[in-house]
Amino acid sequence: MRALQNGFRGLPLPPLTLPEFLTRRLFWLYTAYTLVVFLVALLFTFPHDLLIKRALQNLDRGPLPLRVQSAGLSPLKGYQLVGLRIGGLDEGQPPLLEFSSVWARPLWTEWIKGNFYAASLGAELYGGQMRGHLAYRDTGLVGVVAWQNLQLLRYRTLQIQLEEGQVGGQVGGSLSFELRGTAFQQGQANGEIVVDDLRLERAKINGWPVPDVRFKQVKSKFRVTPGKVDLTELAANGDLVIQGSGSITLREPYGESLLNLRLTVAPGPQTSDTIKAVLALLPKPSGGKPDAPVTVTGTLAHPKIR
Repeated sequence: MRALQNGFRGLPLPPLTLPEFLTRRLFWLYTAYTLVVFLVALLFTFPHDLLIKRALQNLDRGPLPLRVQSAGLSPLKGYQLVGLRIGGLDEGQPPLLEFSSVWARPLWTEWIKGNFYAASLGAELYGGQMRGHLAYRDTGLVGVVAWQNLQLLRYRTLQIQLEEGQVGGQVGGSLSFELRGTAFQQGQANGEIVVDDLRLERAKINGWPVPDVRFKQVKSKFRVTPGKVDLTELAANGDLVIQGSGSITLREPYGESLLNLRLTVAPGPQTSDTIKAVLALLPKPSGGKPDAPVTVTGTLAHPKIR
């Protein structure tokens, strides 16, 4: 046996060489190319719609449900949602907010700092656009968004409140928010909305014609908490001068949201006689001044002035 082992020791070992094709650079380049193409195809054909629907099912949506028409990856915009609707659960009811598209992509200025949960945001809605960013911090999800050139003429939710006529204007503003909790069901947001050239034209509500009215600018500051919107400041200047504040308790359908507003309404420098006549019909406290505050209660669909 020992002699046999000594004999094997003397035998030359065959050289170990890789197959010729494994030593070619072209082979490895082609392999890398195939892998990249496969990963890209996987990303773009992944069933993002199912992923989003499952996420929305697990998310505490509160009184305003979310619905998405489709989702996927866009080469230029990143992760994109198409047809995002907020509210409007009942059939035939337009959503409270409707986005043509919403996209998110990495916020590189934060990624180079090691914060891989930061993203820049964008959206197209009502003929205007929204831009902003968000990031995940220790306290939760925080972000800032701003919008501009939104056209009220395209806002179906407002237009259907009129039997005839239309509401026009350009909307801008900003919003900062912080979301907390396992499903981000807690948190708050603070923002501002500015409407330029707000106008009500040839309108009829509940069978009654409403005189045309125009405001040079309407500005509102607000605070949003789960199920509630607090209007901390409301100011309008134009055919009427309006100051006010109050709150809106959100319900679904949103037309049933409860109003609790306190407003001071006075004629402007160029108010027409028709508007003054309508203004005189507003209920006033007994012995109150002409510019005494009025209270708006009821719901969004059926407000009451007292």
